[in-house]
Amino acid sequence: MRDLNAAANIAIISATVGVIVVAVVDVASAVHSLPAATSPYGRASPTLISGGKAPVVGDVDYGCARRTLVLFLSVHCRYCKLGSPFYRDVAAQVAHNRDVQIAAAFPQGRGEVSEYAARERLPVKLLSGIRFVPLGVSSTPTEILVDQKGLLVHAWVGTPDEGVRKDILARLFSGAH
Repeated sequence: MRDLNAAANIAIISATVGVIVVAVVDVASAVHSLPAATSPYGRASPTLISGGKAPVVGDVDYGCARRTLVLFLSVHCRYCKLGSPFYRDVAAQVAHNRDVQIAAAFPQGRGEVSEYAARERLPVKLLSGIRFVPLGVSSTPTEILVDQKGLLVHAWVGTPDEGVRKDILARLFSGAH
């Protein structure tokens, strides 16, 4: 009888470990997997295809500006924090141009987002509680540029290096008056 109880306990423990391993792998792949490359330094979801329909992000109205830059950030992302000086610079340039707009979307709640934006001095439209995965965003930071018709001009993933920063600015202000 004792051998039977020991065998049953081992079977239960093995099954539990198996379920935990599968769950951890599933969660890790959902958080960290990134499909095909769409930028020179990172990868984005296949739903973020240049020329395709851009995802609807909160109450951002793409039609009110020739170009809209949407930043997908997280208050817990160190790479987002590294990009903050660039995002501040872009926001300063956008502030003087009515043909372009910038917004930052976060999965966290309004309070956390407001604190982060104040700490990082991000003077942009803030969107909190945004679910990224249904929008095709699987990594932060992700930057998307959308035209007035709601079409995706380009998407970048990761903290922008100098070349990507120039590309973002050139595309953001191309055709803007």
